[in-house]
Amino acid sequence: MKKSEAIQNNIVIYSSHTNADKVLDGVSGLMAARLNLTDVEILEKGPNGEGLGVIGTLPVPVCDEEFAHMVKERFSLHHLRCSRPSGKSVRRVALCGGSGKSLISSAIAAGADAYITGDVSYHDFMTENGFFLMDIGHYEGEIDIVERISGILKEKTKSRSPHSAPGCAALWKMPK
Repeated sequence: MKKSEAIQNNIVIYSSHTNADKVLDGVSGLMAARLNLTDVEILEKGPNGEGLGVIGTLPVPVCDEEFAHMVKERFSLHHLRCSRPSGKSVRRVALCGGSGKSLISSAIAAGADAYITGDVSYHDFMTENGFFLMDIGHYEGEIDIVERISGILKEKTKSRSPHSAPGCAALWKMPK
């Protein structure tokens, strides 16, 4: 549907794309939860504590090849693009859902052993020896936020009529 059609039909569109990228329990935080990371914090903090990406710690260190298998399983991937495994142990993991190649240097500087994101180009895989870079795909890193937002909106609207739910009008066609 085009925006003009939505407006003509009194439909409200709410987009929280970047908002969901910049909070701890947003896109990247949900990725961290799939790996059961602990001590999760924002990777590249903004002035108000918000920011992009997260970094956390695996409950138990694993070798990089085992970690690659874990990532494939936890994210239900058929394919995984990654830098060459070096046989090193992975404990600290940085993540950024969607297209996060701009945070590769931040992940390295923060002491991550591995970094998971999407939309990584060929030359980006040429990282320093021992740093494990993984591209799970753009969609695969962001999909969990759909269920999170859906759950929040369902919770906020369960005891109200669809047309009176404050802030939740995006779910319903508004009456003319």
